[in-house]
Amino acid sequence: MSDLHSYLEDGNTLQDYSVQRDSTIHIQLLGTYDDNGFRTDGPGYQPAELDDRTYQIKNAGNLYWFAEFLAAGGKGAEINAELTADITITAGWTWTPIGLEEDGGSNAYTGTFDGQGHTIRGLATAGQEGGLFWAVSANGTVKNLGLTEGFFTGGAGDCVGAIAGRSSGTIENCYSTCTVTGETGSAGGICGTTEGSAVLKNCYNTGSVTGAGTAGGICGSVAADTVRISGCYNTGTLSAPDAAHGIACCTGDVRYDTVVQAGSCFYLAEQEEGTGGKTAAQFASGLVAWLLQNRQSAPVWGQTVGTDASPVLTTDASRKVIRITVQDMTKGPGATELLWANAGRPVGWEEACTYYGEAACTTEVPRDRTFDGDTTLYAIRWAAVTKAPAANQLTCNGQAQPLVTAGTATGGTLQ
Repeated sequence: MSDLHSYLEDGNTLQDYSVQRDSTIHIQLLGTYDDNGFRTDGPGYQPAELDDRTYQIKNAGNLYWFAEFLAAGGKGAEINAELTADITITAGWTWTPIGLEEDGGSNAYTGTFDGQGHTIRGLATAGQEGGLFWAVSANGTVKNLGLTEGFFTGGAGDCVGAIAGRSSGTIENCYSTCTVTGETGSAGGICGTTEGSAVLKNCYNTGSVTGAGTAGGICGSVAADTVRISGCYNTGTLSAPDAAHGIACCTGDVRYDTVVQAGSCFYLAEQEEGTGGKTAAQFASGLVAWLLQNRQSAPVWGQTVGTDASPVLTTDASRKVIRITVQDMTKGPGATELLWANAGRPVGWEEACTYYGEAACTTEVPRDRTFDGDTTLYAIRWAAVTKAPAANQLTCNGQAQPLVTAGTATGGTLQ
């Protein structure tokens, strides 16, 4: 059948080999697997292929096999993997975090797990510490990965986070839209607890996080002042009896302003806050995407302004957000307004203006003007009038505008 494949012990198929002379080949078939990588003739998962010392994970079966492989013989070894496709976990399958073992032992991940911009959809744990990983070691890295539509539920005495329960390593360019629930301990949208010299960089969470002790949008508990968090945001809801914070909760003598890079992390709030709180409107406007990207030279963050509710991790140049600073002379010399737009896309300005109810206002900023980078504009509106200037008679888009004159009304024109 076209959707079934036989694999050898090294993860390759028979078609991967060629013979140049008479030979005897001893073959051990490991089973037959469907396109999701699950064995069709009994329990088991399709082995991931090894390419240049990195395991290639292309389906759910490869992912489950990789977890079992590390549990069986990967203790302390640097074992790398990368996703080659988006993965969907079959409904009803429970996930055991990478590093947890059947005998109750555990092993922090050492190596590089590169999602290459792909997503894993539908992971679900039940009463277990961790998330995708139990823990990431000081020499471990998880990057370029998205987790969606998952559910991570920790057990007694555990820390839970979508990417990992604990980390002293590096987690970067990752995001989660999953639901995270801690039955005890700390819960975080990305990581439950960070310690040592852990790094959380360019990550975001939009899923709900509930902790039995503490909850953080990115990290549930920071246990060392050598941890560093930067370029992250959270819009997910948070709940915990002891403490909850949009980015991270700090324990003991750990100071938030030491751990979290100033001005680089943001969280959803009802009103703007000096520590990084931004409103839903500010997230949607493109402001937060611009702030996240503004500190970095390589493209990391973007947003389709007017469509996306919040920033996304992307290198797509069409989603780059730029800042338009408008010196609006209608509101007086020096008055400014900030607009956020996508590079190379039209930037609009107020139109549909009237004076005494008559169409009367335009602007020097055309509706189809485009810009590739941050720009300052000087907008001067004019109005053809038939009556003397009066307050509250100039409106734009239905809103009354202050009437500012640089001269006097002459010849029926306000200049």
